[in-house]
Amino acid sequence: MGAYLCIASNGIPPSVSKRFAVRVHFHPVIRVSNQLVAAPVASDVLVQCYVEASPKAMNHWMRDTGEKLLPNDKYQMEETQLNEYSLLMNLTIRVLEKRDFGGYICTSSNALGKADGVVRLQELHLAVKTTSTTSTPRYIETKPRKPVHKEKPKKWKTMRKKEQEQSEEQPDATTIQSPESNTLTSEEATLKTVSKSPSWISLYGNGSAATFSTKYCYFLVICLLIECYRFARL
Repeated sequence: MGAYLCIASNGIPPSVSKRFAVRVHFHPVIRVSNQLVAAPVASDVLVQCYVEASPKAMNHWMRDTGEKLLPNDKYQMEETQLNEYSLLMNLTIRVLEKRDFGGYICTSSNALGKADGVVRLQELHLAVKTTSTTSTPRYIETKPRKPVHKEKPKKWKTMRKKEQEQSEEQPDATTIQSPESNTLTSEEATLKTVSKSPSWISLYGNGSAATFSTKYCYFLVICLLIECYRFARL
């Protein structure tokens, strides 16, 4: 479609021209850019259909149930002319409800035919926002605990008790005397005291210590007898 110019000339002025405007008539054609639209409840949503038709067509909106929609507070309808044979159909649905979700049909018809386009509107479920609340910490009064005294194992008590009993039962060589020791003569007591092995003899081996102790005792006895004999003569 458009304007065409026809020019005739034979070299002799003036030239002759003729302008023609060509218009092509065709049945409506509908294109839907967004066939699926999602929106949450209680919001407004816009659905659109792109229409081409010549001559100019009659356009309207319908529900998929067959109900024809009319402009009111719920539905707002507008047509935006793009050129002489194309336009944009706009349908605004206000304050969506559950019953508003479904199919919407845009219809265009002229003397040459009719065309339909379908837009499906579905509910958009938004994520639930969680609000964090700060709670005041609660302080609980607690009583002080008594110190726990750990008892020593009974095993150690028993062992210490046994050691004390054994130390009490052991005879002391310097304090305990047999009843017969009171009847000894002074010479026998002296001999008994002298015959006791000195403590340094225990440093030698068992056999050598015993032999040396015996010889030493004999020597002391002989010396003691000699002294007694000399004392008796005096």
